[in-house]
Amino acid sequence: MRPALSRTLILPLAVAAAAWLAGPPSFDAIDGSEFVVASNQLSLCHPPSYPLFLMLLRLAPGSGYSSARILCCAVAGVMSWLALSLLRSHGLRPSTAALGTILLISLRPVLAQLDSVEVHGLAMALVMAALLFGGGRAGGYLFSLAVFGGHPLSVLLAPLARPSFASRLFLMAAIPATLLLYVPLRAGAATTIHYTHPAALEHYLAYMGLYSGRLGAPSPAHLGTALGSLGIVGGAVLSLLALAGRPRPPEMAAFALGSLALACYRVPDPDSMVWVPVLPAWLAASRGLERISAHGRTARAAVAAAVLLSALTGIHAASRRTDSIAARWAGDIQRSTPPEAVLCTVGHDAFYLAFLGQVSDRRPDLVPVDLYGNCFDLRLGHPLPADLGGRPVIATRAWDDPGFLPGGLVFSSPPRTPDWQALDIFRFEGRSPDAFAMDMVAEAWMRRALQAPPDDRSSFAREARRWASTPTARERMETALGED
Repeated sequence: MRPALSRTLILPLAVAAAAWLAGPPSFDAIDGSEFVVASNQLSLCHPPSYPLFLMLLRLAPGSGYSSARILCCAVAGVMSWLALSLLRSHGLRPSTAALGTILLISLRPVLAQLDSVEVHGLAMALVMAALLFGGGRAGGYLFSLAVFGGHPLSVLLAPLARPSFASRLFLMAAIPATLLLYVPLRAGAATTIHYTHPAALEHYLAYMGLYSGRLGAPSPAHLGTALGSLGIVGGAVLSLLALAGRPRPPEMAAFALGSLALACYRVPDPDSMVWVPVLPAWLAASRGLERISAHGRTARAAVAAAVLLSALTGIHAASRRTDSIAARWAGDIQRSTPPEAVLCTVGHDAFYLAFLGQVSDRRPDLVPVDLYGNCFDLRLGHPLPADLGGRPVIATRAWDDPGFLPGGLVFSSPPRTPDWQALDIFRFEGRSPDAFAMDMVAEAWMRRALQAPPDDRSSFAREARRWASTPTARERMETALGED
């Protein structure tokens, strides 16, 4: 291997290794379990189903979460190489380009998408490849692939494209747009994860508009929560360097569009979308690195120290090394469910238990049900029956079902006597970069507090409030626990 090439590969290999080491010991709490199960069967994920990502996961060796993470870490390495090459193509020196790449990769909302099984790393890599290839047909194709094969929000970065690139965009978009055919083509064959089998046109349109209800009027609070995921150090370093780099009009336009999307997003975990406004800010920040470094050795040392401090805080905040929350929660749900039961799930619980059943082959005696209708074949509605064909019916969430009462972490009729000491979630002492995951721990302690004797209730309630990480979860704690 030529020395120049080997030096070029050092940073991408280091990034891939860092993404692997920062990953969780089991499946993550967001979309990883869903993606792995869907890729094994080429089923339908949440809209728009991300067919390119699913097919890449399907082609990766193996079929479990570790196999999927190897692919995502490889994507992280490729993304860092593209970032390095993009900055070099903009005239930055190799050392400054390397610092700029480290700054981007180590930002909390960026690294947190690379150290788990998520589609956003692929989307970022495709956008960078499109910008690197510039105004040619390849650039137009890659940008369209970022939108239709990566993530739809990539379209908000179109202002970064060159004018000659934009003139070819619509022509080249036709090819990657055919990926949208994946949903109707696979709808009839999808099994475990199917999102209501959208084979008919009206079902397909409803499927594609599934998340339209999560958009609302722009809210500064939502934008602040999202951008706050950068952290004080990472956000300050990125902002100051971007100002020093004198943002260009296309970068300011792309940043404004991305920020507007975050301000309108009504999901309590918007961290995964922060990379959209971050990319244009990072381009300006990288030029800021170059300009400040030109002032001499002291200036170069100062910006290197700032990037190193940002990297250390970002890596710490994005690390999932102790994040076993989803696996503990799902394992406890299975542990709380009697043999041969019908297990009714909702939301992410359905994906966790589909992963345990389909990939890990645990508890094949259970008959799973997704009350949202996005997984499995058996359908049930409220009110839930106490049993079905002689099988007891257990629910992971049934607060509004008058016939079901909590018995540990699950609900049943009559309620089961919980064995709290057998449940792993209460022994968890780590952390997760996903506020949603931390809220799951809070939910477990809240359920325990509500079922506890008066002498223990206050201590369990304090634990629930300690783990709650989003305003939604905190409001839920106060409503359920009252003065405890």
